Amino acid sequence: MTLSLPTFSEVIEQAPDAIALVDAAGIVVYANGRLIQLFGVNAADIVGKPIETLIPERLRAKHTALRDIYIGAPRVRAMGDTRLTLAARRADGTEFPVDIQLAPIHSNGKRWTVAVIRDATERHAFLDELRDARQMAERVARLKGEFLSMAAHDLSQPVQTLELLVSSIERRVPSPSEVAELLGHAAFSLSQMRQLLKMLSDISRVESGSLRIIPEPVPVDSIFTDLERQFATLAQSKSLRYISNPCHHVVETDPALLRTILSNLVANAIRYTPRGEVQVRCFASSTGSLHLVVSDTGIGIPEDQLRTIFEDFYRLEEARRAHRDGFGLGLGIVRRLSGLLELPVTVNSRIGQGSTFDVEIPAGKVLRAA
Repeated sequence: MTLSLPTFSEVIEQAPDAIALVDAAGIVVYANGRLIQLFGVNAADIVGKPIETLIPERLRAKHTALRDIYIGAPRVRAMGDTRLTLAARRADGTEFPVDIQLAPIHSNGKRWTVAVIRDATERHAFLDELRDARQMAERVARLKGEFLSMAAHDLSQPVQTLELLVSSIERRVPSPSEVAELLGHAAFSLSQMRQLLKMLSDISRVESGSLRIIPEPVPVDSIFTDLERQFATLAQSKSLRYISNPCHHVVETDPALLRTILSNLVANAIRYTPRGEVQVRCFASSTGSLHLVVSDTGIGIPEDQLRTIFEDFYRLEEARRAHRDGFGLGLGIVRRLSGLLELPVTVNSRIGQGSTFDVEIPAGKVLRAA
């Protein structure tokens, strides 16, 4: 059985893209049917004419200079670059964006250039929509951050006033009583409000883009020491062992933001660990990166929810039943800050056995190893 194939000229004529063959002087010697249709010209209007005939007059001089450069060093390439929109001109004078690919041809001592031209109107329209959507998303994020910042600021003043009032009343209560117990509950509620306001403030700074990253050499042990001072007593109040292993590494990052990431992880670990221990440690990988690890023996996280836990206000059903405190914002802050600092955070967990959160410091940011 003999397979009947179309001729080369038939393939070129029915190609989906406009194709022109241009000689070394920049004269069009052939134009396929798609080019004739795309530009709204007759073959006689383009064949035998300079390729610049298809280009807006304002761009012709520049194109001629670029064509001469290409002829001096021909190669397969795309015209323009990601910052430049190429334009073509139809017979009726209208302009439209195009993508152009060039390829040199050598035959019988002569040289030509094949130009493949594609109408880029739809692609540019899509890119414009994408850019507009991105700008809108950035504006919404900025407004969200500004709103959260103003809300946190306006709420902090009455919270501070209430804290002072509660403290003043506690000093004036003559003896432990029912009133003192109620004041204790009020003080606890105010501390929760203060914690929520701080979280909202942290989120607002990230969302609004006002958060400044100030990298500097940071001894990891100094952060581990701060965490132990902050959380060891809290862990002991729940009869948990708080274990902080030495980490004699120095990394380059923003110390305040790294401390915020780790403190949120440790706070979560203590909150959702009813018994056992919370441990903070580090280890270096074979690639030179450093891993800061917060592990616990807590309630664990279902495998299908390991990604979801980093969303704002998300709390596991088991966590909601066991604990009324907590806002579901800590891991959202971790997600934002780890993205800003380019410190990937991963998590492994088993239900009823605990969770391990791993903050990776890339090798390029590890200044000194133990």
